[in-house]
Amino acid sequence: MEMIKVFEMIAEKISEGLTEGRNIEYSEGAVGITGLIYCPLKHQFRLEHPEVKARSVEIDDGFAFEAQVKDALVKTWGKAVKPEYVVRYVSPRGQKVEGHVDVVINGREKVIAVECKHTKLSLHNLPFGSVDEDCTLLTSPDLVSRISISDAYILQSRMQRMLLQRQTSKPVEHYLLIKSMIKIPAHGYKKVLIVRKTTEDMTEAELNGIIDDFLDRKEPRYAWECSYCQYRKAGLCEGMEWHGEDDEDNPELSPAAQEAIAESIELAARLRDLEAFLKKEINGQVEIPNGGRPRKIGWVEKTRYDWDMQKLFDVVGPDIQKYMLVNWRKLDDLEKVVAEVMPLSKVRKARKEKVWKGLI
Repeated sequence: MEMIKVFEMIAEKISEGLTEGRNIEYSEGAVGITGLIYCPLKHQFRLEHPEVKARSVEIDDGFAFEAQVKDALVKTWGKAVKPEYVVRYVSPRGQKVEGHVDVVINGREKVIAVECKHTKLSLHNLPFGSVDEDCTLLTSPDLVSRISISDAYILQSRMQRMLLQRQTSKPVEHYLLIKSMIKIPAHGYKKVLIVRKTTEDMTEAELNGIIDDFLDRKEPRYAWECSYCQYRKAGLCEGMEWHGEDDEDNPELSPAAQEAIAESIELAARLRDLEAFLKKEINGQVEIPNGGRPRKIGWVEKTRYDWDMQKLFDVVGPDIQKYMLVNWRKLDDLEKVVAEVMPLSKVRKARKEKVWKGLI
């Protein structure tokens, strides 16, 4: 047997071992919580084509991590631990919901729920020095709040917490346990466990609204869903043009976009470091190939002018407007001066355009 075939067999067996016995079953007519969160067409395709599976090493890693967490908790608390705990609900329109919480620990005084996630990469704005190189577990709410966590994960957590609370008289604590890669400044990429406590509530009216949306609107909930959908890749669905609205300031990014941003951050930081080094090392100018189009870099002497604006106006007169632009550094001051005399709309017209603002 060729070795490539051997490795293909190894990959297949690893995946089979992780998914074996993991088929989550629902009663007739019931939908899972994840079915409510994402494109409703996936739920229908899942029922009609159970043979179509999403396959990737990342998914396998997620199953492995989930199994490790369950095994660790069962070994610690025994029968009090309930893996794949089912929470149930029926909406006013008769839609059954059956959510499967990864792990529920039924304690004497409270119920603890843990939902496991495994992501390739997590973006963040953690302060420099706030995470040690040898850190393995991030639990501080202040730090965790600065890590980008999928809106879908938080929505799922809120639903689970609300439905669990309906099924017990004990207080419920719900946690997301996420295994992910983060960039630690000065130390590079590192895998850590992130613990996020679910503090957001969900009302029954909000849940019913999500269920109604599932029943009435058969289209993707996120712009990137079709690109990752196994049913589109299998030819069962042609995909749909995105008609929804994303939060322009904080969109739900695809995994590929998150990875690209993280790489851009690293490269931009590297470019700044290299430029700082070159400024010290190069006294004059040097010529570089620049992809076949030679270019000079280094220190260049340029002549700059400080104009006497009043004398310019005396010489040129009103025609000076042809040669001048508003100084954007003085824009706030200019607006105040004009606003004291007349509305700003009298001296300018507003227009909007989209421009790219990147890291460099």
